[in-house]
Amino acid sequence: MESIYKIIKALLWSGLAILQGLALVGCAGFNVSHEPLSSERFAAKSNSAFIEVYTTYLPTRSFIEIARVEVRGKSNVETWHGAMEELKSRARQLGADALVRTDIAKGPPGMIGPGAIKATAIAIRWK
Repeated sequence: MESIYKIIKALLWSGLAILQGLALVGCAGFNVSHEPLSSERFAAKSNSAFIEVYTTYLPTRSFIEIARVEVRGKSNVETWHGAMEELKSRARQLGADALVRTDIAKGPPGMIGPGAIKATAIAIRWK
């Protein structure tokens, strides 16, 4: 009887480890896309280049809009930060200086999917 309990316990722990691994894999990825808003193309910036982020107002400097960037993924505490980093990373690839109209939202069921996150911004370049 004791050996049956040991087997059941081992199976439960194995199943728990598999579920934890699947959860980590499911939360790690983002789908990043962009839609060009300008015919101009710019050289990519380095991975360490600082990207300014504007969420509630527009900068006073003149700029051109390069692209609309969108990030989608599963939502948890870590992905809010991760989604912002993905927005900045794509902005660097596009040669942008900043992101404006930045928004990160957790989606209600039926909108962008239950437990999903959607981050959007406009990548801009100073004139």
